[in-house]
Amino acid sequence: MPHVNKDVQNVVGTNNRQTRLTRQFDATVGAITAKEPVSDELTEDLGLTDVLTRSWLDLVNLQPTPLPRCPHCDGLRIRPDRNKGGNLPSFFCHGCKRSFNRLTGTPFSHLVNRAKGAAMIPLLSRQMSLDQACKRLGRTKKAVLSWLLAFRRWLLELDPSGQLEARVRLGVRVAPHASCIRCGFEGAFLSGGFDPQRRRRIRCPRCGRSRLLDVVQKEGHGFDGVVVHDAIETAVRARRKYFPDMPAPLVARAAQLGDAAPMIQVRKLARLSNIALPERRRPANSSDREEDPQLSAFLRRQVDAALSDSKRATPCPWCGSDQTTYHPVPRPSGLPGFRCRACLAYFTRVSNTPLVHPMARAYASRFVPMLGWHETGAGAARELGIAVGTLHTWVRSWRQWLLVLDPTATMEGRVMLTLRAQKPA
Repeated sequence: MPHVNKDVQNVVGTNNRQTRLTRQFDATVGAITAKEPVSDELTEDLGLTDVLTRSWLDLVNLQPTPLPRCPHCDGLRIRPDRNKGGNLPSFFCHGCKRSFNRLTGTPFSHLVNRAKGAAMIPLLSRQMSLDQACKRLGRTKKAVLSWLLAFRRWLLELDPSGQLEARVRLGVRVAPHASCIRCGFEGAFLSGGFDPQRRRRIRCPRCGRSRLLDVVQKEGHGFDGVVVHDAIETAVRARRKYFPDMPAPLVARAAQLGDAAPMIQVRKLARLSNIALPERRRPANSSDREEDPQLSAFLRRQVDAALSDSKRATPCPWCGSDQTTYHPVPRPSGLPGFRCRACLAYFTRVSNTPLVHPMARAYASRFVPMLGWHETGAGAARELGIAVGTLHTWVRSWRQWLLVLDPTATMEGRVMLTLRAQKPA
């Protein structure tokens, strides 16, 4: 288990019972280790950003009203005071005879360059390292650490339960907690990089065996994680060099690895092979090899769209979500790949279609016009030069795809190839 700084404590609730607060992390974003590229915009908690922004604007309000309480004696006999320097309005308390501004008594009272500090608010919930934040803000690590500590302490003042503070992910690195089926190790696994499809791998620290993180993830569930580094530990040590009596903030140490989405969607769309086909027969004494122009035109449009090299994301073929993005890793098929952030699936436009097989793509232009033929499977197979069993498999999968494309079954009803002829009256 990683070392836990004794100065950074767990959140403790009433009756000294530990409160289970977890920081949620997205295992698919490369910010779990400091050196990996990051897509941090996808992990921003807009709710936390909004709460902190409104709270910060109240603190740096340039208007003398509303009058705040005195941070020294909590008194209400307050009046505006003459400006003591700086651009924030000053106030005077008649109860304790002391002057103050709205930042007095807050974790921000000793910090400078407030404009750059406020620019850090959108980054607090993002899954990124401290070095990446320093580069983004153009500030030193010492300055970012000071503001990070101040914001996390301020969140604990706004919400003593720790719920808001547990939504901060900047500077926190975690490792997934898993079990190794080879050596029996259970605990924090190391990062194992990515597979060719950019799915994250994890590695057992004892025997070195790696596995896909997706494999052990159940739909709708995340992973327990272990915090291996929290930048607040460094910030506390640095701050106590100047303020030895500064109280240590009570922060959540538990973490969970999952997707940034609130809930991973179940892959609810039916697989093509599971779609039931209606029982049909073609008209008796029909054996012509005439193409159905309407059916062929419809399918050619679908084939052209599926084989397009456009990088524009399409809805997920497994869950139907439109939370999909282009995935730049080259595929063996040469087709553009995509990733669904709702169900964590990787796919191309031919996924869950008959065109997923290379041979089917190669024969598509010749096979599509045959679907309207009043012909047996053997005759069509000889025409294409393929096995009869392969042709029957293709016809079935294309009929199933037509039911997906046209739920009214109008287009599927035009397929006559391989259907048995009706018995003569």
